[in-house]
Amino acid sequence: MFSSFSSFYILFKKKQLKLKDALQLIPLSLFGGFCGGLLANSFSEKAMNLLAICLLTVALIMNFIKKPKPSDESDWHLPKKVYPSLFGISVYDGRFGPGQATMLMYTFFINGATYLQALAFTRFQTFTAAFITYFLSGNIAWEIAIYYTTGSLIGSQLALRVAQKISTRQLKFILHSVTIALLIQLVIRVAFP
Repeated sequence: MFSSFSSFYILFKKKQLKLKDALQLIPLSLFGGFCGGLLANSFSEKAMNLLAICLLTVALIMNFIKKPKPSDESDWHLPKKVYPSLFGISVYDGRFGPGQATMLMYTFFINGATYLQALAFTRFQTFTAAFITYFLSGNIAWEIAIYYTTGSLIGSQLALRVAQKISTRQLKFILHSVTIALLIQLVIRVAFP
């Protein structure tokens, strides 16, 4: 939660997204996460792993097939046609979670966002869904959260600094590699429960 917010805040200050666009994500992520939580007992873990494999595979393939339109960094806005996808990913995240950020990144890429814009929107949506949901439900174990928070803040800030210094092609290679690693992990989890 905290690393997501710190990444979002840095990217917001660097004008990688507009607050108006980001605020539109709040109802989608909250209501989607809530719906996903309600579905929590409706599907087995194996079914959700299979769904994750399908969604991540489609997202990876779409990124190669549908090349994003080049966007002018200062002029790009979150298109309304992407709202149903963002809501669906939030439902998935509220129910299960693995690969949620990857699916969000691909969704923003396919709709013309730059890497840093996609990262900013992904971190904001992750923060709003996680923080508000867990904070309001009282499910934060503060005595251990401080250690995770410290590590994730350091990691997210290092990642942001590296992301600004390497090319979009290299960043996409990293994203594709992480997606493939996640797919392998999910396939192993399904094959050897």
